[in-house]
Amino acid sequence: MEARSRGEEGHLFAPGSYVVGMHGDDYERLEPHRSYLEREWSELLREMGARVGIRYEGEPRVSMVPKDGVPRGAVEVSVAGDPGAPAERFEPRAPPSGDTTCGCSRASPPRTSIRFAPARR
Repeated sequence: MEARSRGEEGHLFAPGSYVVGMHGDDYERLEPHRSYLEREWSELLREMGARVGIRYEGEPRVSMVPKDGVPRGAVEVSVAGDPGAPAERFEPRAPPSGDTTCGCSRASPPRTSIRFAPARR
């Protein structure tokens, strides 16, 4: 997510609605958790925006959808309702050498914690 402009007070502004597209098989596997994931991703946007001073156009909202052309295990994030906006594709990457937790901890509260790296183009 990249903020598009600065307001008079120096705050960054960004769109408030995003779409996370994924391979149909991944969507089918995650669909039972769709509401939870959409809420968590939206909350993550709110939290990160507050940390770095981004103001959104409305409440941040994320929708999860199946999308043709996205490889299994990857996600494509785009601005909702803006077909001209560039989409970012993210693919899973291997954890650092010796890291067996993959960024997750069973002792921590449930959170979406998946490591992604921008896809190579």
